[in-house]
Amino acid sequence: MASKDTTKTTTVSTGFVRINRVDKLPDGVIVLVVACHDFDTYRSLPTVLEHNGRRLFGRTSWNSDRGEAYFRSYCSVAKVVTP
Repeated sequence: MASKDTTKTTTVSTGFVRINRVDKLPDGVIVLVVACHDFDTYRSLPTVLEHNGRRLFGRTSWNSDRGEAYFRSYCSVAKVVTP
Protein backbone atom coordinates (compact mmCIF):
# COMPACT_ATOMS: atom_id res chain seq x y z
CA MET A 1 0.00 0.00 0.00
CA ALA A 2 1.47 3.32 -1.06
CA SER A 3 1.24 6.02 1.57
CA LYS A 4 1.56 9.78 1.39
CA ASP A 5 1.85 11.94 4.50
CA THR A 6 -0.21 15.09 4.45
CA THR A 7 -1.34 17.88 6.73
CA LYS A 8 -4.21 18.98 4.50
CA THR A 9 -7.58 19.71 6.03
CA THR A 10 -10.76 18.49 4.37
CA THR A 11 -13.88 20.65 4.21
CA VAL A 12 -17.13 19.19 5.47
CA SER A 13 -20.51 20.86 5.73
CA THR A 14 -20.11 21.56 9.45
CA GLY A 15 -16.41 22.32 9.63
CA PHE A 16 -13.08 20.65 9.00
CA VAL A 17 -11.44 17.27 9.59
CA ARG A 18 -7.66 16.89 9.72
CA ILE A 19 -6.37 14.19 7.41
CA ASN A 20 -3.38 12.40 8.93
CA ARG A 21 -2.49 10.38 5.86
CA VAL A 22 -3.62 9.60 2.32
CA ASP A 23 -3.11 6.01 1.17
CA LYS A 24 -3.54 4.57 -2.30
CA LEU A 25 -4.42 0.88 -2.52
CA PRO A 26 -3.13 -1.33 -5.36
CA ASP A 27 -6.57 -1.28 -7.03
CA GLY A 28 -6.51 2.54 -7.22
CA VAL A 29 -8.84 3.23 -4.29
CA ILE A 30 -7.75 6.26 -2.28
CA VAL A 31 -8.13 6.12 1.51
CA LEU A 32 -8.16 9.18 3.77
CA VAL A 33 -6.97 8.37 7.29
CA VAL A 34 -8.31 10.47 10.17
CA ALA A 35 -7.44 10.29 13.90
CA CYS A 36 -10.23 8.60 15.84
CA HIS A 37 -9.53 7.25 19.32
CA ASP A 38 -12.91 5.90 20.38
CA PHE A 39 -16.26 4.78 19.01
CA ASP A 40 -18.05 7.96 20.07
CA THR A 41 -15.58 9.99 18.01
CA TYR A 42 -16.10 7.63 15.06
CA ARG A 43 -19.87 8.09 15.24
CA SER A 44 -19.46 11.88 15.42
CA LEU A 45 -17.38 12.02 12.22
CA PRO A 46 -19.25 12.95 9.04
CA THR A 47 -20.30 10.01 6.87
CA VAL A 48 -18.99 11.71 3.72
CA LEU A 49 -16.02 14.01 3.10
CA GLU A 50 -15.33 16.19 0.11
CA HIS A 51 -11.58 16.32 -0.47
CA ASN A 52 -9.86 18.94 -2.64
CA GLY A 53 -13.28 20.21 -3.68
CA ARG A 54 -13.92 17.44 -6.16
CA ARG A 55 -14.01 13.88 -4.84
CA LEU A 56 -16.36 12.36 -2.27
CA PHE A 57 -15.11 9.83 0.26
CA GLY A 58 -17.39 7.62 2.33
CA ARG A 59 -16.68 6.70 5.95
CA THR A 60 -16.05 2.97 5.87
CA SER A 61 -14.30 1.72 8.99
CA TRP A 62 -12.49 2.36 12.25
CA ASN A 63 -9.40 0.67 13.72
CA SER A 64 -9.50 0.98 17.51
CA ASP A 65 -5.97 -0.42 17.91
CA ARG A 66 -4.48 2.26 15.66
CA GLY A 67 -6.94 5.02 16.63
CA GLU A 68 -7.82 5.72 12.99
CA ALA A 69 -10.98 6.11 10.92
CA TYR A 70 -10.99 5.47 7.18
CA PHE A 71 -12.79 7.20 4.33
CA ARG A 72 -12.59 5.54 0.91
CA SER A 73 -13.09 6.78 -2.62
CA TYR A 74 -15.36 4.70 -4.87
CA CYS A 75 -17.97 4.30 -2.14
CA SER A 76 -21.62 4.53 -3.03
CA VAL A 77 -22.72 7.98 -1.90
CA ALA A 78 -26.18 9.46 -2.38
CA LYS A 79 -27.37 13.00 -1.78
CA VAL A 80 -30.33 13.34 0.57
CA VAL A 81 -33.10 15.45 -0.98
CA THR A 82 -35.84 16.86 1.22
CA PRO A 83 -39.09 18.11 -0.28
